[in-house]
Amino acid sequence: MKKASPDRVGISLGVRLYRGTSLARRVIRAEGLGMANRNLHGVIQGNEEMLRPIFYLPGGLGEDIEEFIERQIAGDPRFLLGSRKNVERNYNYNENSRLMEAIQRGYRGAFWDILKRMTDE
Repeated sequence: MKKASPDRVGISLGVRLYRGTSLARRVIRAEGLGMANRNLHGVIQGNEEMLRPIFYLPGGLGEDIEEFIERQIAGDPRFLLGSRKNVERNYNYNENSRLMEAIQRGYRGAFWDILKRMTDE
């Protein structure tokens, strides 16, 4: 992506599971839907219907996958990682204070476009 030189790149870790999908059935059948499944992240307990977000991130990617990606990005502001550790750098509308402030000021649209417009001001 760095070679393509985009304005913004959003990076997410994991795949959201939705009840009734083949991926969700496969994960539940093979690994279970509970706190013991360390490949699940999000709202797991008391969420059997998966109405609140549950994400599947295979442990085979390594314990430090987030740190690995952070090193590859190397502080490049074009890359937005949905980081669990550094919420100010991620693009979660509910946890990124810059995005929340921009939305309160009337910005609308995709996270990457909002952040680009804020940078261009």
